[in-house]
Amino acid sequence: MFVRTSYWYFKNAVDNFFINTLNEAVKKQKTIRGKIDGKKIDSKKRESDVKFISEQWIYDALLPYIRTANQSAKWNYDFDYCEAAQYTIYKKGQHYGWHTDMADDPYDSEDISFKGKVRKLSCTLLLNDTKEYKGGSFEFDLRNTRDKENIVKVKELENKGDLIVFPSHLWHRVKPVTSGKRLSLVVWFIGPPFK
Repeated sequence: MFVRTSYWYFKNAVDNFFINTLNEAVKKQKTIRGKIDGKKIDSKKRESDVKFISEQWIYDALLPYIRTANQSAKWNYDFDYCEAAQYTIYKKGQHYGWHTDMADDPYDSEDISFKGKVRKLSCTLLLNDTKEYKGGSFEFDLRNTRDKENIVKVKELENKGDLIVFPSHLWHRVKPVTSGKRLSLVVWFIGPPFK
């Protein structure tokens, strides 16, 4: 699938109050190791700690940005639900290799909110400034051939509160953190399969 605009960004999308409230809220959540496809642990591909949180105020704050990006980038994807937000912690040496957020098949779930749907839009919200850690850059591989990489570093994710939105089928990674700790919130917006 080809998209003309690979990602949309918003500088200072949320304020310190939002981030401080989020940090307090996730203290109650259990920390688990990040998994691949929600099932397996493979530290060569992914090493991070995550917490999941479902609070309406988070979605209320982010949804206007998702809608604006979807329209402004001319993706115009049909989505109607979002998954639990993933609070992600990358410490020294942790990373997430090349991956997409979209699974091969639609969700097979008894939950009507998920059944038969696919991830369409992903967003990443940076929760701390890049001066608080080294490494951990977010990159896309936007190749449209099998032979040549087209790696783009997302320079707009540099300050606490910066947000990017992108189609969930795009290949992306978080490079290893070399010092400090990188904090982010990831949310996936889902809808009926593409036609």
